[in-house]
Amino acid sequence: MRKQITALVFLAGSMFFSAPAFSCSCAQNAFSPEGSKSNINNAALIFKGAVKSVQAPPVEGDGSGPSQNKNFSKVSLAVQELYKGESAGDVEAYFDTMTSCGTQVKEGESGLYILSAYDGVFVSADLCGKYIAPEDMKILKSGGFLKAVQAETKKEKEAPPAKVAEEKKEDGATEVPPEEIKPDPFKEEFESEESLKSWARESTWGGGYTEKRSLMGEDLMLVFRSYTSGVPSFDAGVYKRVDLKWILVKSHPPVLNDQPMVQIIDENLVIMSITGGAEILSVSRFDLF
Repeated sequence: MRKQITALVFLAGSMFFSAPAFSCSCAQNAFSPEGSKSNINNAALIFKGAVKSVQAPPVEGDGSGPSQNKNFSKVSLAVQELYKGESAGDVEAYFDTMTSCGTQVKEGESGLYILSAYDGVFVSADLCGKYIAPEDMKILKSGGFLKAVQAETKKEKEAPPAKVAEEKKEDGATEVPPEEIKPDPFKEEFESEESLKSWARESTWGGGYTEKRSLMGEDLMLVFRSYTSGVPSFDAGVYKRVDLKWILVKSHPPVLNDQPMVQIIDENLVIMSITGGAEILSVSRFDLF
């Protein structure tokens, strides 16, 4: 079941929108066992730690990266127990502290921190990317995941350098390097909801999912598909229901090293990237009629 987190108060203007408040909608499987494993796999650092200091976002940020984004505070953290990644003891990361999908941090507080790597810096996972299932947390705390990653890293370092051909997966799919991704075009229409959902799940080897929405009284189906393994990626398509058919309204090619976030702002449906905060695709009344 899709979870939805609603912001009660929006304290400052967003870099991308001037609306005073909006809702944060998480992906369909954000709080599932699959979502838990995805959060762990995509994290660069997972640790128990404490906040040493918080530096407010730049007033005149140009949005060129987390350090220049008006939504991101610079946070210094002391690492107390490391569960994944490498750390010398203190870590600096950028936290989205201004939008509804972000998280508030205060000096002196402690907790579990899940950080992603973006553009050479660490960035805090948003609310949709913080879930870790109890059974996975046990593995993390026991050091099982950290040992597995360290063993794999050691194995890679010991292997002789060589150009490896594309590896065939057991299910017949091929691991495609991110720079060589070839988008699978969105189909213009589907005869039924089930055919659209089936195509979304199976048309790319990384799999996909759909999410139902409503805008201006119109039924919409959002499609997100993945092309990579080990690093996040997604493309996005929006379909409108016309009688029993689903007709393509808009689509966007694959985005690498990021995941989607959906927001309804005034009379617009906006798909954004979670880490970069960039607008990927927007649907308004003019797109529907």
